[in-house]
Amino acid sequence: MQELLKIAKAAPRETVMVGDRLETDILVGNRAGTITVFVLTGISTKEEMEAAPLDMKPTFTVEDLGEMLQNPCVMGR
Repeated sequence: MQELLKIAKAAPRETVMVGDRLETDILVGNRAGTITVFVLTGISTKEEMEAAPLDMKPTFTVEDLGEMLQNPCVMGR
């Protein structure tokens, strides 16, 4: 992820990692310092997210991508 950020010349806090797997998508995004959005339409569940260690906790959780696009907290960052 760090390498991708360098190539894209993107600042981590201005980058959003969206995913449905806590142990890969969200963990990688958090470790890179990005904003993370956990989508509940995929692999990991809300219950798994609630019980996950801190490094797998997302910045935001949404039911689906439509909710993410309508959320000014996510899209306005």
